[in-house]
Amino acid sequence: MVLATDRGWTSGLWQWFRAKNRDSVTNASHGMVYCMKLSFSYWFLLTSDYKKHKRMKKYFNHLV
Repeated sequence: MVLATDRGWTSGLWQWFRAKNRDSVTNASHGMVYCMKLSFSYWFLLTSDYKKHKRMKKYFNHLV
């Protein structure tokens, strides 16, 4: 599943976002939605092309 392999990448992005907007709760929630949208768009891209999906999955597994 892409979300499982994607976790390290999204958490890193989330930590960076939280560091930038530490004091604002609304910005934090926006960041969460942004990460979810990114994950979904990646999932959509990966599932749209099976060959690319296999290659990218290998790449994500290598990252994590």
